[in-house]
Amino acid sequence: MRKEYQRREGSFFASIFFVFFSYAVMGAAGNAVAAVRSTPLYTGADGVLAGIAAAYAAVSFVSTVICVKGTQYGNVSVLIMFANLGQVTVSSAYGFVFDAENNSFGIWGAFGYLCAAAILLLSLLPLRGSRERAGNKKFFFLLCVVLFFFNGMALPLCSLATKLRPSYDAADFLTLSALFGAAFSGAATAVLCIRRRPRGITLRRAAVCGGLGVSYAAVCFASNLLAVLCTSLLPIVVQAPLSFCISVIVLAAADFIIYREKLTKGNVIQLILAAASNLFFAL
Repeated sequence: MRKEYQRREGSFFASIFFVFFSYAVMGAAGNAVAAVRSTPLYTGADGVLAGIAAAYAAVSFVSTVICVKGTQYGNVSVLIMFANLGQVTVSSAYGFVFDAENNSFGIWGAFGYLCAAAILLLSLLPLRGSRERAGNKKFFFLLCVVLFFFNGMALPLCSLATKLRPSYDAADFLTLSALFGAAFSGAATAVLCIRRRPRGITLRRAAVCGGLGVSYAAVCFASNLLAVLCTSLLPIVVQAPLSFCISVIVLAAADFIIYREKLTKGNVIQLILAAASNLFFAL
């Protein structure tokens, strides 16, 4: 959904406003559900949980901003590769170092990790010969490093929330983080408005933002909810590569169905490896 909106609108302001609108929709919907079921959203929440929710919203928002802004300085494939590498590496390292007792896998899990590593290596092949402008190389590399760590911190924060406050509802945690996300992205939108007043806002563009924003909010909330729920069911060293391989399959299918992008031999090999990795982790 975010890719479709960027393709239609393109500007940095439009992309940040789209993120703000999506966070606002998620927060409003979560509050509405809490009101209907007569359970206050903040029941059981404390400073620790609020801090984790704010940190989760911050890393998600910063990762989104880097993905949007970074395309002006370098190859988008490099950004995606660093984001995926961070998701697998940082999350797995957290599981092994800080929760070693609950994070282990057998020989089949090792094969699953090998498949995930092979997918990441294959993603480097299209980057050969790519060049960034000399003046932007250092800044682009800095963005990639920040994206590596921030994107990798999302799953550990979810795991930390479920371990420290296991009784707190996962949907309420995501709603709380969405409210923080709306605050962060809303502040960024306001700053951009002050620095450069947006022009050309039409009813059609507002309708596009509304329709795609609601759809993106629904998909994003559902995927994040599954991620939070899975942290209490699966070791994070399994969940991190598993979610990465599933995303490879889903994104390839979406690009083929929506944008009619043809699958290259490299894409087919990555899909086979992703399916094999998921199978190994299921054994």
